[in-house]
Amino acid sequence: MIAPEDEPRRPIALWVGLIGAAVSAVAGMGGLHDASVWRLPAALETRVEQALLSVGQGGLEVEMDGQRARLRGLAADERALATAQRAALTAAGAGGAWAGGVTSVDTSGVAIGRVDAPFTWGVRREARSVVLY
Repeated sequence: MIAPEDEPRRPIALWVGLIGAAVSAVAGMGGLHDASVWRLPAALETRVEQALLSVGQGGLEVEMDGQRARLRGLAADERALATAQRAALTAAGAGGAWAGGVTSVDTSGVAIGRVDAPFTWGVRREARSVVLY
């Protein structure tokens, strides 16, 4: 049986608990960590760029729209494009709408074609000099 003097305390305790939970949630979403609402896109962009570099697709540009990644650039073939898309989606966890991290990857800005390696160079020694080409 509930004592009559404890009756008014229940609604106050409920409201204090609800307000405390709301303040904690807002502080968590807006905090100074990489999972906060305002820092998440930049943190995900960095992770996607690192993931693309690790699979050899560093020439693609990454633009984040919230948790959605947009890739732009040139891929060698469909297999390279699929590899880049999978790497971007799983850059921060399992990916997808339910698993968090990057929720989707838009590859409509990626063209398929011959990828020229613009940073190919060589060195040749001729007599008393070195020639770069």
